[in-house]
Amino acid sequence: MLKGFVHHTIIISVAIMAMMFVYSSMSMYLMPGWSDQFAVWGYSQTFLYIIATAELIIAVAVFAKPTRSYGLIGVIVIMVGALYTHLTNNQPDEIYAAIFMLFLAISTFILIIFENKLDKGEINT
Repeated sequence: MLKGFVHHTIIISVAIMAMMFVYSSMSMYLMPGWSDQFAVWGYSQTFLYIIATAELIIAVAVFAKPTRSYGLIGVIVIMVGALYTHLTNNQPDEIYAAIFMLFLAISTFILIIFENKLDKGEINT
């Protein structure tokens, strides 16, 4: 029962992360306001497209089981960058989504480690 709960929690978590990153990526590609916002932060339009593409790749990586750990590392890196950007540009009210995603990625990583230990029989339920 615990193994199923952990597995389903991981699936829900990665689905949330994947959907949020696809949404974020698509909004960066399609909404013209992002270019202006990146310019305000001191980043180029090329960097905007690099981040949007990275988010799309990470969304797929996080959802696919063989690449999930790499995708979670990508989520953590992108969210640390988002936190840095918002805090250095005096936008503390914009950090909540990044903190949520960072927490979700780290907790999912911990759940994956826990699930692997359950599978190996290292933890008795």
